[in-house]
Amino acid sequence: MFFFKKNLLAWIILFITIIPLSHAATKWDNTDVVANIHVLATTFVNSYESSNKVFHVYHSWLRMNEIQKGHASTTILVEWSTKDNSVHFIPGDKFKVFLTWDSKHLLYRATWIGSRKQIEKNSSVILPIKTGDVITEDSITGYHN
Repeated sequence: MFFFKKNLLAWIILFITIIPLSHAATKWDNTDVVANIHVLATTFVNSYESSNKVFHVYHSWLRMNEIQKGHASTTILVEWSTKDNSVHFIPGDKFKVFLTWDSKHLLYRATWIGSRKQIEKNSSVILPIKTGDVITEDSITGYHN
């Protein structure tokens, strides 16, 4: 009986360690760039409607602080939207991000971020909703509630 319990415990530990690693490996393999970033600025691009909800599309300029996979210039452009489960890039935020290159639109798209605990989010920021409006870390005080 002791032998069975010991082997069962070994299988459980193996299962617990393999599943998260394979999920992380998939994210790693399916991205072009993995880096710690600092969001420098965000601008409104356009809006679209889906399921009777209006979503906004933004472009954000990111500084690549530490690239762990792939190659990118010092600053890059990423596109994101306010749709549920989308990564929001608020000026001043710093976190680890997994990016894929969109060769049709010549910009990056976020596929995943590191731990949400890493985000230094300023929740009082109101994002611009007029085309061409830009918010930066320095100008963000003009967009507070």
